[in-house]
Amino acid sequence: MTKKENNKRGFNGTDHIKKLPSGKIFIQVYLGRKADGKVNRPGKSFDTEKEARRWAAEQKYLYNSKQIKSGGDIPFEVFANLWLEYKKSNVAPKTWDGYSSDVNRHMIPFFGDTAIKDITVKTVNMFITYLETKGLAKKTISSIKTSLHGLLAYAMAEDRISKNPVDCCRRIQATEMTTSKRRAIPKEIRDKIFAEAKALEDQEREYGHLYGRSFFLNVFLSIAYRTGMRPGEILALRWENIDLENGIIHVKEAMSETKDIMGDGKYKPIIGKTKTKNSVRDLAINDTLVAQLRELPRSSKTDFVIFSRNNTVIRESSISIPWRKILDKLDLKGEYVIYEFRHTHASMAALSGIAPAALKDEMGHSDSRTTDTYYVHSNMTERKKIAALFND
Repeated sequence: MTKKENNKRGFNGTDHIKKLPSGKIFIQVYLGRKADGKVNRPGKSFDTEKEARRWAAEQKYLYNSKQIKSGGDIPFEVFANLWLEYKKSNVAPKTWDGYSSDVNRHMIPFFGDTAIKDITVKTVNMFITYLETKGLAKKTISSIKTSLHGLLAYAMAEDRISKNPVDCCRRIQATEMTTSKRRAIPKEIRDKIFAEAKALEDQEREYGHLYGRSFFLNVFLSIAYRTGMRPGEILALRWENIDLENGIIHVKEAMSETKDIMGDGKYKPIIGKTKTKNSVRDLAINDTLVAQLRELPRSSKTDFVIFSRNNTVIRESSISIPWRKILDKLDLKGEYVIYEFRHTHASMAALSGIAPAALKDEMGHSDSRTTDTYYVHSNMTERKKIAALFND
């Protein structure tokens, strides 16, 4: 093991962890400051990362228990870590990584030991200015602001503050933010892409390669186009969650990629919760997709619909490789991203007059400005109408 590998470090909340030359796992946890003002960061070595994480969690729990004396008097840093622990069991790992980054890179350095009750609209506005002086993009600042709003909303739910100061702080105009506009892929382009993807699948069949990214790209794109599922949801799809007889897919899991801080530092795929609780849903699938799924080979070593040569889940970054090759071949390099098949599904369904609430449920969104105002309860009948649109 090289010195660089030996000192590979990572952060989980305020935990500081690394692998020692002996193979043991050393972890430190930040517990505020001692009476003399010095940083209180105890550390300990363990045989496994799981044991190290458990010890760190126990230390933080004991520390936080002593700190929580009254509602709004709790220091921001302490409460922020409580919020992160709460969110860990409620959101996907990749989403939690984003929250953790927002808290530890931006919020804690600014708010520090400020009591939750002392954070005002003026304080939040100063925080936004602080982020701007760091040169962050408007879109990034808006995302951090959203995380802060969620954190303080949790403080309200626990009766630590009476109102959320983020509600009345300076707004970041949408026109100021640079956003990537996703477009519906035109039919003539879709047909060409599907033709190339099918050709790749047929080629792999001839080689006897009934696995991998090139073989499964065609069905991946078909599922995205005909159901609007997110890439991570498609890659985590298992046969046990597909009812071909009744034409229903049960979306229960999602694949995300998180950094392996204890290994080579690369992003590794993990199967876990969907993006939000609303993402757990049942989707109707049409006869075209049912027939396509029936023709797929299955592995006796995995229940994943889409799997690699080693019978493991395929990463989104991996399945994007043959996708980019197809775009290059069609002289469409950089014109579209794979996610736009999901957007195409939503756009076509919306233009066909499908009820906003039905589309909101179909896409697994948590909320929608339109459906908040014009909410109509959706059911499987409406979702079958959506599915029928994509029988081409």
